[in-house]
Amino acid sequence: MGLPGEPGPIGDSAGDDAGAMRDVVVRLLTEAVQASYAITGLQEFAAAHPGADPRAQSEIADAVDLLAGVRTALTRAADGLAFVGEHDS
Repeated sequence: MGLPGEPGPIGDSAGDDAGAMRDVVVRLLTEAVQASYAITGLQEFAAAHPGADPRAQSEIADAVDLLAGVRTALTRAADGLAFVGEHDS
């Protein structure tokens, strides 16, 4: 641990459960945003190569679907934790 008042590692920003909960929610939402960027990148790649191998296009579509599910799960988890955190204080 650092000196008093210095930020700690993720999960210890406020030194209490509420701070740790906020850190987890922020981390989940950050990962959801990264999944969104990955989805956009894959979609743009597929659009830029419309005549590509149908199998490759299918695998890209499957990856987009998987990432969309991950993004949804991360967002729901963050929402659930934020809801619990609001009602614990």
